[in-house]
Amino acid sequence: MSIDLTTSYGGLNLRSPVVVGACPMTAEEMTRVAIDSSGAGAIVLPSLLEEQVMEMMQFYRHDLIQRVSKLHQALRASAQNHLEALAQSVRETGVKTQSHILEDAHTGEALVTYAEQNRCDLVMTSDLRHSVIDRMLLGSTSRFVLRHAASSVLIVRGNEKED
Repeated sequence: MSIDLTTSYGGLNLRSPVVVGACPMTAEEMTRVAIDSSGAGAIVLPSLLEEQVMEMMQFYRHDLIQRVSKLHQALRASAQNHLEALAQSVRETGVKTQSHILEDAHTGEALVTYAEQNRCDLVMTSDLRHSVIDRMLLGSTSRFVLRHAASSVLIVRGNEKED
C-alpha cells in the first residue's frame, strides 16, 4: 500500500510536503542528492542575491578599511608637518625642543605617560574652551594633564566659544 503525499506549493507540484530550507547542509551537492533520495519534495537553495550581498559586503568592508587607513596616514602626515613647523619655530628661539605624535584613545593619559617615561621638563597642551556641556560630557585633556603630570604644564588658551 502506497500513500500519495503529492502536494502543490507556489504553483509547483511536489511529490512530498517535506521541504528542506536553505542552510549550510544544502550547500554540498552530495547532501542534496541524499536529501532528494530520501523523498524531500523540494530543497531551497540560498538565493543568488544573498550570495551577491555577502560578496559585496566583503568587498566594501575591505575597501572601507583601505580608505580609512589612507585617510589616517594623510592626517598623520599633515599633523607631523604642522607639528614639525611649530617645533622648528620654537627651536629658532634657542629652546631645545622635541616633538612627537601620540595616538591613543585617552589623550591626557598618553601625554602624562609619555612625559613620565621620557622625563620631560614641560608638557604643553591647549585648552579650547569648550562649553560647560562639552566639559561635562567630554572631559578636558588639559585639566587631566594638569592634575596628573609630574612635570610642569603649560596650557595655551585657544579661541573662546560661547557657553
